Amino acid sequence: MILTINSEDGWQKLIVREIERFDIEATIYIQLRIGLYSRYWNRKEMLNNEFNNLIDDVEFDYKQHWVKMEDWSELKEKFNNWKNDGSLFLHKLEGEPDEFIQLELSNSDDKMICSVEKPILKLTIVNTRYSIEYKMIIDRSSINQEISYN
Repeated sequence: MILTINSEDGWQKLIVREIERFDIEATIYIQLRIGLYSRYWNRKEMLNNEFNNLIDDVEFDYKQHWVKMEDWSELKEKFNNWKNDGSLFLHKLEGEPDEFIQLELSNSDDKMICSVEKPILKLTIVNTRYSIEYKMIIDRSSINQEISYN
């Protein structure tokens, strides 16, 4: 399955792919691959005060985060609830010890203009090597779930 979330302006994208399933002592784990992509004005042209072309600006590929199937299913259900009734949420996908991914839908931020209808999706990735935070404004048409039979 692939979960794709586009920013409401179309400049940013978060893609979460299910890569593999693994069973340990009756617990099913899923390997997730998370990609972050962003487009922005051509910075060279911006030096000349030209704002003509959006180009690929950010690409991040986190290839192996293992989570329990029940936690992943719960996150997908929270996104479905938000699409249906606007319920904002905070959800943590625990991985190895000292590793997690957290997704939050919030209507408050000190730097971004947002609302209940256009909340901020904040993705936080933390492990023992680094910490990443990525934010984008989304709306209810931003989320697409595709079932993939790879």
